[in-house]
Amino acid sequence: MENFEEFEELLRQRSYAELTDNEKQLVTQFISSEAEYESLRQADKQLNHYVADTRKLTPSPKIWATIKNDIAQNKKAAKGYWLNTPVPAYATFLLLMVVGLFSWYGGSNYNSTTVYARKVITQIDTVFIESKPDTIVRERIVYLKASPAPAITQTSTKQSQDVPYTKGINMKEKEELERLLVSGSR
Repeated sequence: MENFEEFEELLRQRSYAELTDNEKQLVTQFISSEAEYESLRQADKQLNHYVADTRKLTPSPKIWATIKNDIAQNKKAAKGYWLNTPVPAYATFLLLMVVGLFSWYGGSNYNSTTVYARKVITQIDTVFIESKPDTIVRERIVYLKASPAPAITQTSTKQSQDVPYTKGINMKEKEELERLLVSGSR
């Protein structure tokens, strides 16, 4: 690419006779003879002269105004004029809402199948939750100041009425025993 740019510079600045040997080698990459080089050089000069001489053509103000009026009238008569008319914002919003609703409704009914359940199966799962116990049990020996219960002796089955009977623990004593056990564990 750089070689081509150098070649263009040489075409604009020097004739073939003015080129050095290195420049002639560069030129021979793009053209085959001295005559071709000179014809390209002349064509470049003529093109630059033509571009420099061109003038910008402008119409008279009356013709220009007439052209503008014709263009404006053609725009109004052209197809799609209703697209260029101003529309209130609420009308545009309402139109978008209606199109959106129809699209949503139409898309929801497209290829939708209704599935009915034929049999309802109830399945019960059991979840076991493992957690740390919140009760701490300590074993202690508790001594009570109470008289020992008399031992029961039984010699015969007939004399069961004569045998002394010891009482068991009633509920009140059981509650007191539990309070004692709880207070002792602290």
